[in-house]
Amino acid sequence: TPGWFRFIEPAGTSLPIAPPAKAGRCNVCQTDAAAWIKERKNPVIGEGVININFCFAWSSNTCMWTNTGQAVACQDQDRSLFYIYYITQPPALCSLAYCALGVTPAAPDENDEMLPGLFNGDFAETNLTKTSGETMETDIEPPV
Repeated sequence: TPGWFRFIEPAGTSLPIAPPAKAGRCNVCQTDAAAWIKERKNPVIGEGVININFCFAWSSNTCMWTNTGQAVACQDQDRSLFYIYYITQPPALCSLAYCALGVTPAAPDENDEMLPGLFNGDFAETNLTKTSGETMETDIEPPV
């Protein structure tokens, strides 16, 4: 079901902004192909909702299939950064998924400005067909 989603631990907290180093059957979060953000950036606080394109990497093609979506940067009450994504069902091929990274985005610096997140680490599985309350929050309203 299309909608706004926030990825939470233990599934990871943000979608990757670069293709996986190796793509193919079960190489990334136990799926055939995982989504990454083609624009290679996450939104920043104050930018509002941005349009993004998802690529699904397969074999040597880092963008074999595509899908459109949106993203927005938000802050929790403790001022920690998180992202909310508008995602739709992946293309109906094989087993495609939205797999979040397990590294938390950067916290605000001493000048109270939000820094872009730096991500590297393992992928964790979360997708629209295999979702549990432990992996992502759903039915979230984006900030206006």
